[in-house]
Amino acid sequence: MSQDAQPVIESPQWIEISLCTPPELVEAIANFLIDEGSNGVVIEDVAPGDRFYDRRRMGWLWVRAYFPTDEFAHLEARLHTYLDEVATLFPLSEPPVLDQSTPEVADWNVSWKKFFQPIQISERIMVRPSWESGPVPPGITPVILDPGIAFGTGKHPSTKLCIRALESEVLFPSDDRPPRKVFSLLDVGTGSGILALAAGRLGVPRVLGIDVDAQAVASATNNVARNSMKKQVEISDEHLEDLIERFDVVIANIVAETLLANKQHLIDRLAPDGVLILSGLLRNQGAWIKDEFLDGPLTFVGALHEDDWCALVFERI
Repeated sequence: MSQDAQPVIESPQWIEISLCTPPELVEAIANFLIDEGSNGVVIEDVAPGDRFYDRRRMGWLWVRAYFPTDEFAHLEARLHTYLDEVATLFPLSEPPVLDQSTPEVADWNVSWKKFFQPIQISERIMVRPSWESGPVPPGITPVILDPGIAFGTGKHPSTKLCIRALESEVLFPSDDRPPRKVFSLLDVGTGSGILALAAGRLGVPRVLGIDVDAQAVASATNNVARNSMKKQVEISDEHLEDLIERFDVVIANIVAETLLANKQHLIDRLAPDGVLILSGLLRNQGAWIKDEFLDGPLTFVGALHEDDWCALVFERI
């Protein structure tokens, strides 16, 4: 574990734990914090000017969680042990960096709400928490999403790029191309279910979101119910390699190595002329993943970029 960790500064109620984390470890660290008792975590980009930001950590993410102060003494030793184990299992040039501080707001619910405000993430989709009930701009469809697990609040560029690719390259092309007829969509690694829900809101009649993480499946299932979309969006813990159905669109917003390991399974789930959208990629990984996926029955449609991230779009031929 990095030696840059700061002393613990306690407040009467809560302590904030923030880990500056490479993207491939975000899921594991977030799950650990939730398993240890955090009601959820917040994931944000590590931006220039942030503590610990430098060229070595471009594309890294903050994983933030809150714990009652009186519980932290029991957690601290386990957290340090876990980070040492992570450093052993995932030998990286730069390990995660731990920062601990007092949150600005002691009340848990208020602390959550300052992180989760309505955000328009594409031309047609807005994500907002259930406690926000203000007017929605014309032409915008809201997806209601409350913090409950780590992934997919809509703030991260990889999530935005997936939804924008679905809009601009598939359902609502901005050029002279006609919209594609999409009757089914598969969201691989659905997390909170945000991509599956957005696809349903954009008019896809049959959406399946799958995830092997039980907490993600529970969170996504709750979010489907919260959005009254049970008839349109299904959430399952079924493994990708066990699926038989083919889909008009397959979306996978996961790290590059996992995308590559599941390349054939992803392609196999595409219907003829189906579209594959890959995200969760850093810009410098885009060309590598593009070349790997073109070694097969796919043709390249285009790429979308935001900050250090990119999404790739392919069509099955």
